[in-house]
Amino acid sequence: MLLRSSLCCLCAGFLAATLPAAQAIFSADAQEVFVNVTGSADALKAITVATKADRVVDLRPIVGEARIQALARARNGQLLVLTPEALFATTSGARGQKIAGFPARFVAAEVACHEASGDIVVAGAFVRADDRSKVERDALLLLRRDEPTPIVVATEGLTRLNAPCFERDGTLYFAGDDDLWVGRVQRQSVEGKPGAVLQAYRYAPLATPSVSESTGGRVVSAIALLGDKVCVELASGQDNALVRLPKAKLARARDGALADYVAAPKQRFALHARQLAAAEIVTALGRPGYLASTPDEGTIHLQTAGPGQRRSLLLSTKDAKPRELLTESD
Repeated sequence: MLLRSSLCCLCAGFLAATLPAAQAIFSADAQEVFVNVTGSADALKAITVATKADRVVDLRPIVGEARIQALARARNGQLLVLTPEALFATTSGARGQKIAGFPARFVAAEVACHEASGDIVVAGAFVRADDRSKVERDALLLLRRDEPTPIVVATEGLTRLNAPCFERDGTLYFAGDDDLWVGRVQRQSVEGKPGAVLQAYRYAPLATPSVSESTGGRVVSAIALLGDKVCVELASGQDNALVRLPKAKLARARDGALADYVAAPKQRFALHARQLAAAEIVTALGRPGYLASTPDEGTIHLQTAGPGQRRSLLLSTKDAKPRELLTESD
């Protein structure tokens, strides 16, 4: 995932052209990892974990010449392919189908699927009808198997919402206002119609935003899950880093609110201090780092970059450090 400042200050063309998001995903059997290196529909790379062989998957028979924004894994094991204007599903790359279009003026950027329920969230932005180069607001859509129309999720004005990542129990991690957030998408009816609201809070203050990239500011740009840890890519204009820290333990109160949210500053500061103390910098990453989790959350894929080469690596819950999967010339 490339470093970005905010959907609010980017034109729709820039979103579609330069902001690939969830750039890697494991197959349902974890035997292959798909890497969206260029965003071109004819250049999706598939790496076989056992043999370390790679091949190119051409998605043009499914999406045409549209740019590939992001990848996800569907409930039935299919590969979800997101373009700026639609969501597709495929098993082989040669054949597939469009499973959802989006509301008028919505430009999609990222996607995540909760495989147990089949719920899908799509992050993006609404652009102005009279000028598609102007973004009105960031937005999160919910796609449900039993609802043919995407639901706009109420996010209470949260901005820079990206990098959605579902835990198996439905907990949603994401980047909000450049930092690491956690919560759930709560279904609810609005005037008798299907609706949804995002209940979430900032989980850990990992980001160090700055007004100049030369000062080394870092923001959360990608998230993957590994055992009892959440792994985060911190991106900057200079280099990226992989950080891991313990997962959140969410509980619901009787009214459906997040029961473990602490409003009092003293308690919240203490909680953030514990989370930062437990955070570990694992390794430097390429830009982007191509994070992806296996379905059982036992292994993640990541990529580092050196002079003239890119290295795809695997890190499991049993590994002390990442192990090499594939090295390529840059």
